[in-house]
Amino acid sequence: PAVWSLISPSGTLIGDRRAIRAVMWGSKLLVYGGYSTLSGSEKDLWEIDLDSSTPTWNELDDGSTMTNTSVDYGVSLGVYQDKLSLLVKSKTPYTNLNYCEYDLTHTGTGSGWTEWIETTTTGAPSNRRTMASTMIGDKLYFYGGVVSSTTNLFYVLDVTTRIFTQISSSMSTPFLSHCGLSAMDNGTKLILYGSEYNASSTPT
Repeated sequence: PAVWSLISPSGTLIGDRRAIRAVMWGSKLLVYGGYSTLSGSEKDLWEIDLDSSTPTWNELDDGSTMTNTSVDYGVSLGVYQDKLSLLVKSKTPYTNLNYCEYDLTHTGTGSGWTEWIETTTTGAPSNRRTMASTMIGDKLYFYGGVVSSTTNLFYVLDVTTRIFTQISSSMSTPFLSHCGLSAMDNGTKLILYGSEYNASSTPT
């Protein structure tokens, strides 16, 4: 059976936080944002190479170039063709989700993108956080989350055309946030699991 092992990275360590988001890119674990009790929401981007003999955290971006992006937690992340995709709440007065891309192949200042690029999209839904999300090819699927209250809406973003499409279902779907969404059967099915627990909701 698989066995958990503790990784003890060197260098600067990321501070304690919750609702952090992470994806794999090759042997590298990419980590974005989260909520710190001491400093509030973060929008920094870090990487660590898990194949390295001395895994070391490296900060790729502090998020300061995302001028229309809210500093918020519970975002959606995915990787397609060496670009990191990010869905996050936009700043006031904007009211729809903001889509940003980061080129992971850059090697330093002046070589490729060295910062997040905020892009124009079509059909972006209203601002929300803590969606369940997963990437399948060039499609970023996300479900639920919190707008003003918990929602059960399901969307897909095509990151090549940058068009959002709402996915309808004849099923009665639950109102969820802080849950998981994963692909199975070679990306032909999605499984939705878990949920936030509070006095008015039950884990699913």
